[in-house]
Amino acid sequence: MKFVSEIFGFNTNFEDLNINERKNYLCPFQEKGTPCDPVNKKSNLVDNHGNKLLKHQTGACSCNYKSSGNDLFKPVIICPFRFLEKDQNQETKVFKKIKDFFYKGDEIAFVKEVGLGPYGQADYMIAKFDQKKNIVDFGHCEFQADATTGTRGIVECVKDFYSKKSIKKNYSFGLNTKATIKGFSLQMIDKGYLFQKLKKPSIWVMQDNLIQIFSKIYNLKLNEEKTFNSKSENNIFILEIKLKENKINNKFDLNLGKIFSTNPKKIQNALSNKETIPEKKILEAIKLRYKNRST
Repeated sequence: MKFVSEIFGFNTNFEDLNINERKNYLCPFQEKGTPCDPVNKKSNLVDNHGNKLLKHQTGACSCNYKSSGNDLFKPVIICPFRFLEKDQNQETKVFKKIKDFFYKGDEIAFVKEVGLGPYGQADYMIAKFDQKKNIVDFGHCEFQADATTGTRGIVECVKDFYSKKSIKKNYSFGLNTKATIKGFSLQMIDKGYLFQKLKKPSIWVMQDNLIQIFSKIYNLKLNEEKTFNSKSENNIFILEIKLKENKINNKFDLNLGKIFSTNPKKIQNALSNKETIPEKKILEAIKLRYKNRST
């Protein structure tokens, strides 16, 4: 069934509305007391009487969905802040993994939203310091969540949840995974070439299902990396994320998976070498669409 699987950081099987994050509409993954994204998570959708469906942010971190190629429904991350989950020592899990794999023994910091001129903006740049606290090197990091279509279905689900109605049913939303992949793959090539020329790693954080579909639709072979080799021809690295239900804490735990690598040229070649659709099949699709067109 398609429904929102996490609302303000907690599993929707856990229906308590009085916990701090749900009561005050806070993001549990950013700094304490940070509101859930007011720009992207607040809705102006209204009902038949012109009343807002929801007067606060949706708080939707992930949605229960069966992605292409999967047999089961699972929580799919739809908010990039979801990747900021901390461990029991209050360290951001993703940042700790990146430090241990790429910068072991070094002092680093993650600097948010750094402009890269014609290459757009980096979610994070990784600053490396020397003993005198001077920045002497850097790397690049992007968070990539999936995106939904039919936002109304998400909003209706959260409204039902706050109205204490059952949400275990199919809501009218989908995942815009192919558009998400088209968008980030071009960024990956563009920024990948930039950091390849600069001889710096470009690290992308995304969920396992998104990596799987990305690799499949472009027939792109990703190399699994056990250690970091700064001299490798591959400078694009993908950190795999998995969500696993934690019934004790009424949450889904963010687990760190494998690290894969590729480079901008390999992605570009995969894009240009996608399987050709036969002319006959395209003609049939046009004829069918023409026959069923609105008059």
